[in-house]
Amino acid sequence: MHGDQNEWYTDSNWLCGKAGENLIIERNTITYTNGPAIKIRGNPVGKAIVDNNIFASSNDSIEQNGECGGWGDNIKNPIDVRSNNIFNTNPLREIANCDLTGDGQPDEFMATGVTWWVRSSVTGQWYYLNTMSEKIDQLEFRKINDDLKCDVVLRSPNGIEQQYSSGGLSPWQPNN
Repeated sequence: MHGDQNEWYTDSNWLCGKAGENLIIERNTITYTNGPAIKIRGNPVGKAIVDNNIFASSNDSIEQNGECGGWGDNIKNPIDVRSNNIFNTNPLREIANCDLTGDGQPDEFMATGVTWWVRSSVTGQWYYLNTMSEKIDQLEFRKINDDLKCDVVLRSPNGIEQQYSSGGLSPWQPNN
């Protein structure tokens, strides 16, 4: 988020001043590691909250500038980085394969611990499926219902399939 003012040495860096009103950065999977994952270039008028996200990088990849000029800490409204963010975790390292789009081709499934995603083998794009906390090691993939899509099955300790999510899109439902 850019600020509305510039530092003294240029008229086009937008590195300070007011930076938006309210910023809620929530339930994202951020795999970028070549610099700050989040950078707020100024002070939000209201609030900035980073909540329940997955970061491939460390927590020092969240940065903020404050007011223009001066020395020291010019941040008057700091980012509220909540404790439920997960750092140094790249969910792209654990991928399952199953046809979740119903096109006859295996798709990639990613479970971040916060959300579920599918990458279409046809388009190559990642699509949000669901907000679910279960990860790959807690899941199995097979066709349960009569549609053409693979379903996400909750692995149980006794091996009995008790619940599944239709195509990874639905809430847990009983497997009768």
